[in-house]
Amino acid sequence: MILPSIFEEYRKILLYDFEYQVLPGENPVPWCVVIQDLLSGNTEKIWLETGTSFESLFDDFKSPDVLWVAYFSVAEASCHLVLGWPLPHNMLDLFTEYRNKTNGVTVGNRLIDALVYHGLDSIGSSWKDEMRGLALRGGPYTAGEQAMLLDYCKSDVDALGRLFQVMAPGINLHRALLRGGYMLEVAKMENAGIPIDVEFFGFLRENWGH
Repeated sequence: MILPSIFEEYRKILLYDFEYQVLPGENPVPWCVVIQDLLSGNTEKIWLETGTSFESLFDDFKSPDVLWVAYFSVAEASCHLVLGWPLPHNMLDLFTEYRNKTNGVTVGNRLIDALVYHGLDSIGSSWKDEMRGLALRGGPYTAGEQAMLLDYCKSDVDALGRLFQVMAPGINLHRALLRGGYMLEVAKMENAGIPIDVEFFGFLRENWGH
């Protein structure tokens, strides 16, 4: 695989994606994660069993010579915070790079939209909707449903890898990492929530327009 020289400083380039449930006003409930090393091709499909230790991943999150790649990494970082995982030292978010590239152009924001924009194949939208519905439904899951969610998650990671290889030559990595770092901070804000004076808010709601 030939990548721009600026990526050669990394011993690992890890593409990853979570599947999770989100209830209104709540932080996500992560079900599984798939991690693929673009350089070695090694892929891990992990069902996030309660009580399992994942500390073996922590060195790669903290290492300055490991690059993590996601699409709309606020979602991934939110799962990190719920799980008590360290946030990545280096985050490259292909969503921010896609939107930077298409600034001022009317396009969709999803991974499937970015793939289509770059002339790449994507998974069927009907299957994607079905699997997202399964993740949002919540557990408990049968072994078969777990396998389906993991396969779906891997399909998104595979698509992310195709997108990365097409976009990599045009990425200004220094600025991209700043944008990725911003997305991690957004996840922290979303995780903490916005403080609100409930009593005053109730007063405003009841008296608005009077």
